[in-house]
Amino acid sequence: MAELEHGTEVPVEQIPQVVQGVEFVPPTPEEIAQEDPFGDSKQFSVNKLVNVMQLQDELSEATGMTISLSLIWPQGASEGVLHVSPGAVDGRTVVGKIRAHESDPLYGLTEVERVRAKVMEKVRGGQKLDPEEMTLALQALANRGR
Repeated sequence: MAELEHGTEVPVEQIPQVVQGVEFVPPTPEEIAQEDPFGDSKQFSVNKLVNVMQLQDELSEATGMTISLSLIWPQGASEGVLHVSPGAVDGRTVVGKIRAHESDPLYGLTEVERVRAKVMEKVRGGQKLDPEEMTLALQALANRGR
């Protein structure tokens, strides 16, 4: 394989060819089931897209507890394993929140950042911008290098 330059993106399946002596082997569902990243977590199956930070906040709010999450989704699998800590959390609450969860890709952004992200999505999609959106897009591009 040709020499890589700094910042070059490499598909994960090519990493073993790029980094000599290192082999990437994704975990099996059985290995994931045996893993407990927190030492006291409960495991739940997830079969839909979730925003982990958003779901963590939703669970913390619903339970009144500080919740930690880890989501492991094996390559090519139809579902992932969500570890929820502490293990004392009510499983019915977690399942209910997973089912009700609607992933927001802009979760955690301020209102200004959300508007800017939506405008930039329009730019990437080749849509026309109104004058105000054009100004926002230019400001976002100008601030990018800072």
